[in-house]
Amino acid sequence: MTSDLFSTPDPFDQLSTASASSSNVVDLERRVAELQQQEKVLRQEIATLQNSYNAMLQKQVAEAQMAIARVAKEGLSDLEQRRQTLQVAVEQLERRQERIRNEMKTTFAGASQDLAIRVQGFKDYLVGSLQDLVTAAEQLQMTVPNPDPEPVRSLLLEQ
Repeated sequence: MTSDLFSTPDPFDQLSTASASSSNVVDLERRVAELQQQEKVLRQEIATLQNSYNAMLQKQVAEAQMAIARVAKEGLSDLEQRRQTLQVAVEQLERRQERIRNEMKTTFAGASQDLAIRVQGFKDYLVGSLQDLVTAAEQLQMTVPNPDPEPVRSLLLEQ
């Protein structure tokens, strides 16, 4: 033990240790620089992907809004056509009812029972048709909402 206390460090050992330490520092600095460059590239790729995603999302939202508007327009057109068809049918039934009333006024009393039965059947038919018309008219009172782009924008900005 006493020999260790009085011994002097070998200058060659210190030089080799300093050289190895210096080499490690250079290697670590090079590695840090490589990782920083890699981080920069990855951040750029992430930004590119986010921009691409946002553009694709906006496109899909616009397509969905157009599809919804088209479906609503087609449905409204179909309902309008049905309403017009029902209006024509009601007008025909009203004319028929008027003819029957006129016929009842001109016929003799013996045929009135037969006419009463026919009128009652016609009345039942007319009431059913009018109820169908009311149902169709209630469905026509739907309005096509104008899509508000603000919720979509706020969702995109949150990301």
